[in-house]
Amino acid sequence: AFLPFAPEIGAQPTCNMIRVPLLTLIVTACAALRTFRAPQTQKSTVLGRRDLGAAAVAALAALAPAAARAEPRDQWIAAQKEIDSILADWPIAGGGDGIRRRIGTVGATSPLFDIEKTCRKLIPTADDPVAFAEALEEFVSGIARVDGMAYSSNFAGGSGKPSENSATRYIERSKDELVALKKDVAKMNAALGK
Repeated sequence: AFLPFAPEIGAQPTCNMIRVPLLTLIVTACAALRTFRAPQTQKSTVLGRRDLGAAAVAALAALAPAAARAEPRDQWIAAQKEIDSILADWPIAGGGDGIRRRIGTVGATSPLFDIEKTCRKLIPTADDPVAFAEALEEFVSGIARVDGMAYSSNFAGGSGKPSENSATRYIERSKDELVALKKDVAKMNAALGK
């Protein structure tokens, strides 16, 4: 009566009704867990699952940016140098996407990539953790504004006032936001106790 596949209430379920689905489930699970074996002639050329897993982990580790593997304070210092470098190299090659790549919002090669997560690790070590956290929030908002202006430059033009809605104007605005970002960097450094 408790079995959903019983033919009717009060009927005795047969053992085969339970054994067949259970047996099918066990055989399927064993087949999935069984190691794949290559024929003897190809055994030396086929990698096992452990070999493939180790290769995948090694490949991902090689692709991870060096900045992401650095200590939080070292990455913060590298991020500050990158901001200075971006301003020194202005105009940035690649337009809006070039700017976004350099500020770490496109790709994973910039020291500014994932900088919020890195700086959150610095909060407990700051001289003034509350001020550092507040300045970090302003900094992250500033990065988002730089990113937004650079992204908008890719689609600017075609409608509205051409002097205000041009790629050049949006790139200028992203530079203005990047210059303003330096103030947040100074606040963060003061709170960090650099």
